Amino acid sequence: MRESIAQDYESFSSIYSMEGMEYVEPLESYEQFLSYLVNRYPFYGYGMWTITEKETGRVIGRAGLEEREVEGSVYTELGYLLSEDMRGRGIAYQVGKAILDYAKEVLYIEEIHVFIHPKNTPSKKLAEKLGFLEVKELEDKVIFGMKF
Repeated sequence: MRESIAQDYESFSSIYSMEGMEYVEPLESYEQFLSYLVNRYPFYGYGMWTITEKETGRVIGRAGLEEREVEGSVYTELGYLLSEDMRGRGIAYQVGKAILDYAKEVLYIEEIHVFIHPKNTPSKKLAEKLGFLEVKELEDKVIFGMKF
């Protein structure tokens, strides 16, 4: 994983259009992405990072931490997505675990959530494998939480 760079946007566009992404919020515009890169990492010290394949350096996904406001409360959220050809290999678990460890040990975040579409069974299974517990079901999202 590494901080994202402007050149990652094209790869992200391709990944976001793959099968299985119907439950993922759409990719921001290129201008919003560039603004994110300039402002997010320096202000928070974290954000969504680029996942690359070790052997080739190819961009294969995106994962990280952000804030999300739901029903008047602000949550720190773990987000993740992988290229269709890289799913089912344990990569999302490894990445998720590394981010959770970083959040706990470096950022001292005490609570993290994931927001998952009710029909996104693979993502629910990953959240549970990472140690998240279901907290609440909304109309279009199931909230899972974890306290350190």
